Amino acid sequence: PVTESLGDVTPGLPDGPPDGATPEQVSDWWSRLAKSERQRYVDRFTKPEALNDESIREQARKFGNLDGIEGWARDKVNRSLLEWDIEDTKHQRDAVPGNNGPGEEYTAEGQARNHERARLRERLEELEKLRGQLGVEEGKPPKQLLLYDPATGEKGHENLHAAVSYGDVDKAKNVMVYVPGMTTNVRDGLVGTGSGGSSVIGLERALQVSDRQHTGGSAGVVWLDYDAPSWGESAPYQKNAVYYPHAANEAKERLSSFMEGV
Repeated sequence: PVTESLGDVTPGLPDGPPDGATPEQVSDWWSRLAKSERQRYVDRFTKPEALNDESIREQARKFGNLDGIEGWARDKVNRSLLEWDIEDTKHQRDAVPGNNGPGEEYTAEGQARNHERARLRERLEELEKLRGQLGVEEGKPPKQLLLYDPATGEKGHENLHAAVSYGDVDKAKNVMVYVPGMTTNVRDGLVGTGSGGSSVIGLERALQVSDRQHTGGSAGVVWLDYDAPSWGESAPYQKNAVYYPHAANEAKERLSSFMEGV
C-alpha cells in the first residue's frame, strides 16, 4: 500500500490511505476523491520532470502498483515510469567506459565492464519490448500496464515483473486473471516474438472464446509479479526449485491483493 507521505509529494491533495490498507479501503479512499483530485494525482506522477525527483518517483511506483486504484490511473503512471526507466537505462549503458587498451577486455576490470554493459543492454531490450507490447494494435483490445516492477532489488528479485490487461478492466463485465507457470517471464510470456509472448497468445484465444459465450466486454490480465521457476532451477537444493512452493508462497499475498483490487 501507498504510504501516508503520498500527500506530501502532491501538495494540496488529500493524504493517501495508511500503510497496510486493504484494496477495499484503497478503493474507498480513491472513490471519495473528486475527479479533479484523481487526475491531479496521476498528473503529478506522470510528468518527466517530477519523476527526476527520487522521492516522487518512489511514490509513483507505489501508486502504480496500488491495488484498489482504477486501471486507467495505474496504467498512465506505470507507462510514465517505464519511459523514465528506459531513458535512465540508456544513460547508465552509455556511462560504462569501453575497453580501449590492448588486452583490456581480459582484465578483471574489463570483464566487469563487459558484464555490466551486457546486463544493461538486456535490461533495455526487455523494457523496450514491453513498451512495444503496450502499443495499439488494429483489431486488438486496448492494453493497460496494471503492475510494473523493474527489479530494483526492493523485493529481492532479479526479473522484471509486470501485469498487462488486454481490455479495459474498469469497464469489462468479465475479467480473467491468468498466472503463467514454470519457465515464464516477462521477456517470453508477455513480449516474446510476434504480436506477443506465449502467455499473451493463450490469453487472447481465451478472450475470444469468452466473448463468443457471453455478450462481449471481457478483459484478461497476464499477471507476472513473481519469479516462476525455470529449467535451470530444477535441482532440489535451489531456492526456487519446482519441488518446493517457495515461489508460490512468496507471491500468494500479492496475487490475492491484486485479485481483490480487480
